[in-house]
Amino acid sequence: MRFLVRFIGTLIFAAAFVMVVIDGTRTIAASQLSLSSLSEAVSILWPNAVKGIAAGLSSAHPVLWNPAGAWLFAQPAFAVLGILGLLLLIVGRKKPDIVKPRPRRI
Repeated sequence: MRFLVRFIGTLIFAAAFVMVVIDGTRTIAASQLSLSSLSEAVSILWPNAVKGIAAGLSSAHPVLWNPAGAWLFAQPAFAVLGILGLLLLIVGRKKPDIVKPRPRRI
């Protein structure tokens, strides 16, 4: 299970890096800062996904979409994906080994 969480975290973090490259290329081409929002990035892969997510969250509870979901989907895609990927990598990391003291020699 830990491997799966780390693998998904790595993929999401790689997607964040791809979004940084895309935004950097757009910024250089336009000679001004151009960041793509999470809704634009999701719409590239699944055209009607944002509308479906909005409808699903609104039907579950109106507060989930109106302030929370709309705000999240308006943020830069590289930031949201990067934070999510890092969180999954942290959750899936191996627990540190306990360092035991060596027995004392006489």
